[in-house]
Amino acid sequence: MLVDDAGLESELIGVAEQVSTRRPLWELESAWETMTEVFDADRAGRDRFLRVRRLMRDNPALLAAGLERDARLTEHIATVLSRRPGMDALDAHAIAETFALGLRLTFDEWVRRADGNPTAVPPPLNDVYQNVRAALNRANGANAR
Repeated sequence: MLVDDAGLESELIGVAEQVSTRRPLWELESAWETMTEVFDADRAGRDRFLRVRRLMRDNPALLAAGLERDARLTEHIATVLSRRPGMDALDAHAIAETFALGLRLTFDEWVRRADGNPTAVPPPLNDVYQNVRAALNRANGANAR
């Protein structure tokens, strides 16, 4: 993801430490939704991040480094979740991986949309994230929320 400019990885770990076992994925997604608003408000950071994501797309070594960082964050979230009372290790990994999939797909789609109209301001990350969540729900056969 390469999102740690604003300490977002630390924030996500903090959220994982606090989630309930009743709706942990929903709580992670809700926290990320709030974080996207912070991301969208930082124009310089957003533009820098967009450049990095484009470089990653075009450079396999950078893409591999980004995916490796994503995997470490996902593993860290799963480890933290698995320490929650009543949280099975498999469930913790499924939650972390599902959450990470949504983040990766959101950033990839965000870059695609920004590149589709290079003269416009990139679309709000929050809007893209909502579209991705709806697409994942459709892929899972669930109603979009």
